[in-house]
Amino acid sequence: MATKSSDQKVLCVARVIAEGTPPMSIGDARSIEVVVDLFSREAVRVKPGDRVTITQWGGEAPLTGRVERIEPFVRLKVSALGIEGQRVNVIIGFDAATAEQADRLGHGYQIDATVVLCQRPDTIRVPIGALFRSGDGGWRVFLVEGGHARERAVKIGHVNDEYGEVLGGLDHGLQVILNPGNALEDGTRIEVR
Repeated sequence: MATKSSDQKVLCVARVIAEGTPPMSIGDARSIEVVVDLFSREAVRVKPGDRVTITQWGGEAPLTGRVERIEPFVRLKVSALGIEGQRVNVIIGFDAATAEQADRLGHGYQIDATVVLCQRPDTIRVPIGALFRSGDGGWRVFLVEGGHARERAVKIGHVNDEYGEVLGGLDHGLQVILNPGNALEDGTRIEVR
């Protein structure tokens, strides 16, 4: 042990390293990035420049960033339940406005990342719980019209975990039935609760 003039103790550890091995790495906290592993079927929909919102990272406000790159190879990953999945790393850089907060993150930290694949603020959307497939394979919903359920064909675009984008068949302000069940038929009398 060596002693400094301020009487602080400094521990020195000596070991032999191979020639050319860097003794340390110095990182720049301002250039931190996030690596998110996605299923390969999800990763093919992501492209560099897509906007990303990061939540559940420990801070109060979400962090924002952009997809910088998608690694060009897949690796097999086995979940805790023993389910195999083909995973791809997606690298995300932080926007300048949130980079200072992001430097509190470290290697292996847990976050939730949402990649925005499509955003249309003026679109009509319907909860996915209201959507079902008809015998011909098309999308349908049940509307509430005058105390009766009315089946209506709809054209659906993008779908996420909560909503489907309506491209045709519905107008703003119509009321749909959530989780209609197999017993509900066109014209059935209903009561709104």
